[in-house]
Amino acid sequence: AFAEAHIFPYSRRKGTKADTFDGQVDGHTKHIRAAKMAEVCNKTKAEYLASCVGKTFKVLFERESEQDWHNGHAPNYVTVKVPRSSPDVSLRRQFRQVKITSADEDNCFGELI
Repeated sequence: AFAEAHIFPYSRRKGTKADTFDGQVDGHTKHIRAAKMAEVCNKTKAEYLASCVGKTFKVLFERESEQDWHNGHAPNYVTVKVPRSSPDVSLRRQFRQVKITSADEDNCFGELI
């Protein structure tokens, strides 16, 4: 499963070998294909994040968002958010063990162990 994918349509460039290939795809078709791929990728990402629930990861915390969350990344590049106990406490530049308790379509949420 993919947790992230970057989707972009191929763009023809004059003077390149690919510009001379037969079977070039029109812009409308490229747009539809990219939208379908994005839909599949969003679904597989949500499934992958859900599969992390219940697991423990060593998370590197990088920043705080507003007053509510410590934000970091697990070794599998998943964004992990842990609630802040106080706006004065920062976990920036710290590795901490986190048990994942839930996930949404973009992030895992957990608790410090």
